[in-house]
Amino acid sequence: MNVKVDISNVILETPNLILRPFKQEDLNDFYEYASVPGVGEMAGWPHHKNIEITKIILEEFIMNKNQFALVYKNNNKVIGSLGIEEYPLEIYKQFSRKRVREIGYVLSYDYWHKGLMSEAVSRVIEYLFTELKLDFITVSHFVENSRSERVIKRNGFSYFCDAPYKDTDKLCKYYYKHNPNRMNMLEVCCGSYEDALEAYKAGAKRIELNSALYLGGLSPNGAIVKLLKEKTNLNIVSMVRPRGTGFCYTEAEIIEMFEVAKNLLDSGTDAIAFGFLTKNSEIDSENTKKMVDLIHSYGKKAVFHRAIDVVSDYYSSVEMLCRLGVDRILTSGMANKAVEGLDVLASLYKKFGASIEIVAASGVNENNVNDILATGIYQIHSSCKGFKKDTTSTNNGVSYNYLDDEKYEVVSKDKVEAILNKL
Repeated sequence: MNVKVDISNVILETPNLILRPFKQEDLNDFYEYASVPGVGEMAGWPHHKNIEITKIILEEFIMNKNQFALVYKNNNKVIGSLGIEEYPLEIYKQFSRKRVREIGYVLSYDYWHKGLMSEAVSRVIEYLFTELKLDFITVSHFVENSRSERVIKRNGFSYFCDAPYKDTDKLCKYYYKHNPNRMNMLEVCCGSYEDALEAYKAGAKRIELNSALYLGGLSPNGAIVKLLKEKTNLNIVSMVRPRGTGFCYTEAEIIEMFEVAKNLLDSGTDAIAFGFLTKNSEIDSENTKKMVDLIHSYGKKAVFHRAIDVVSDYYSSVEMLCRLGVDRILTSGMANKAVEGLDVLASLYKKFGASIEIVAASGVNENNVNDILATGIYQIHSSCKGFKKDTTSTNNGVSYNYLDDEKYEVVSKDKVEAILNKL
């Protein structure tokens, strides 16, 4: 998707340049470089034959709020532009539900070969990835434009394809750059130290650590967090949940949850997963805010778990979690399984993808992971469930089984690897 852009109040700086919105008083500087034959043509537009054309284009730049004027610090002149344009959907069909924009740029002929455009592009990439939280940036150049190609390659773009420019026969090379902070991520749901080790051996980078997964996951022991931090480099999300069945807690349970959260944070966990609801299935804003503040006081991430899927007003509740400072939500899109909530997940990412991290969960496996990623969401949560047997669970007419045939749930290394291969 082409996300909304407004740089009318944005000022960026590099060692040699100020990048700011265009102003009316830039007209003469703009015309000076835009009127030189061969400058605009390299960017796909004809050079300006009179200042009246420049004036019309300048008005468009100011109105559209998507063009940076490149101001050279040494003389305070505007020497080029860098626009955050709509990307061609017909070229990058795979990106249709991702947060994407295209950059386009032009530089005065007198300032070529100084590395200035690479400098400007690098700074704008940083802005687009960190402030606008784009998933991808696209860019293109005419096949014969080797100068632009050098700028693109210096800034780490990857080649995508060759295709005609708009409705012309002129051939372009198209590129993309992926936001390194928004790469596909598998979070493995683990019920034990051994589960976590299996996930780690399979190549997982992040886990959600629980106990009693057969109850939907309860709080783990802080000692396991410490042990995993000693033995692995896993990013650990620790569940804080005192019991199964619901998320409206008693006063005693809430006291327990905050003490358990402190213990897990002191043990080194990277995030806490929790969920507080009122008896009316609304977000318990008071306790949610207290938990967020506690987690953030340790510099860790606050994750609201799948309690979000049973709230009375889903989208308003997500909006409230954003306001309360929650960093991440775990959701199936109000469905029993994530694949049943794909439309909701896609709309959720479109609406909130820049405001909060969204992790798709429930029933995720190697056979449906690509369908889930097609929503735009790039983080998934899976139990990667396998089974082991313990024959000591039954004897003398006594049974401790909670599943059939003396089985219990474990993380399957093979299933973790299968999903990671898809990612």
